[in-house]
Amino acid sequence: MPKLKNRMPKLCKNGDYAFTRFQGKKISLGRWGSDEAKQAYARFITELQNNPLPNLAIARSSAKFSAPLNQEGLISELTVLYLRHIKANNIQQSDYSLCETILEDFLLPLYADFPANSFSPKCLKAVRSNMVASGRYCREGINKQIRRIIAMFSFGVEEELCDVQTVAALREVKPLRKGAVGTYDHPPRKPVPEEVIKRTLPFLTPLLQAMVQIQWLLGLRPTEVCKMKVGDIDRKSDPDGWVYNLFAHKTSENIGERKIYLAAPVQKLLEPYLKGKKAGQFVFSPAESERERHQRQRTERKSPHTPSQTARDEHRAINPGITFSESYNKDSYRGAIQYAIKRANKILPSDKQIPHWYPYQIRHATATFIEEKEGLDESQAVLGHTSADMTRRYAKAQQAIQKRVALEQKNPFEEALTDEAA
Repeated sequence: MPKLKNRMPKLCKNGDYAFTRFQGKKISLGRWGSDEAKQAYARFITELQNNPLPNLAIARSSAKFSAPLNQEGLISELTVLYLRHIKANNIQQSDYSLCETILEDFLLPLYADFPANSFSPKCLKAVRSNMVASGRYCREGINKQIRRIIAMFSFGVEEELCDVQTVAALREVKPLRKGAVGTYDHPPRKPVPEEVIKRTLPFLTPLLQAMVQIQWLLGLRPTEVCKMKVGDIDRKSDPDGWVYNLFAHKTSENIGERKIYLAAPVQKLLEPYLKGKKAGQFVFSPAESERERHQRQRTERKSPHTPSQTARDEHRAINPGITFSESYNKDSYRGAIQYAIKRANKILPSDKQIPHWYPYQIRHATATFIEEKEGLDESQAVLGHTSADMTRRYAKAQQAIQKRVALEQKNPFEEALTDEAA
């Protein structure tokens, strides 16, 4: 039977110690069965797969257990400090969770025991290779996660856990280009048609109906409608209408606070959710929506409320099994809409199924609608973009405008050529 030339070296045992063989040499990995030996072997295999010209020196440096766990400046220590840092600086929970996942699932399994200064561009590319192989992230997503890892090492310079040269070297790793082997790209996000939103609204709760309509009317990002607080809405200073003072938003560093004017249609949608609330409370609360739903179910029920049901309600009031947040985030908002569409499609006929769409498509729809009706500058102002180029990425009206111009075009030279021929 012929030998396999490209077979990966196996993890072997020699007494109490683990080792592997490469190019005819034995490479020690540490005590058999220990986390250090498993990590060293995983790192050795990963770097071997990503090194086009492997040699024994590289293999030994990648497989060797390089530092004891109590040594200062390890990547594991830097990771703990960095996660504490971003949590203490009011980073959004979703961003913190994503950063934690990237570090724990891809960086630490390979390099937890490495000193931060030993982490090289090839090590970073090995981590990236595992991200590609996992299939969990698109190409742009992987590039973004790699920037997160580099940002952690940049923080390490502040904490004197690694050198500036280490960070400078990591920044030389070029991002994955479109078409890179093993990667994929999501299709461009398109605006959701008004007709699809209209068909979806009856299947949403009253609170979600208001959120979707307000987001479309104002062109807000999902987070901006989810985190709207009563105190952010000024109902007195401007005689022409209400003003939504958006203090924290994506481009706040460039343009500062955004003032969004709320006309009568938006005011009508907001009024029921402002009554009886304090300035620091969220306008749209899942917990409040759930309480309203239960109250509506009790009101609409036809059978009488039994004593046992009353006892269960009292018990749940004291010991709730499920608790709901006081505000939506972009993920729970999207999930609620997706759930409603899925539930609707179970009862709708096949020719009236609602296509799945996401809250961010509402912002694209608003941008396209305003550009077609008013113009690019007006669309840019409503969306709060710092440049018209960004607005063009959101608004899809340019293609419709180009089509209309093309259909109205006439050839001014045709008549002259006809006369000459005659």
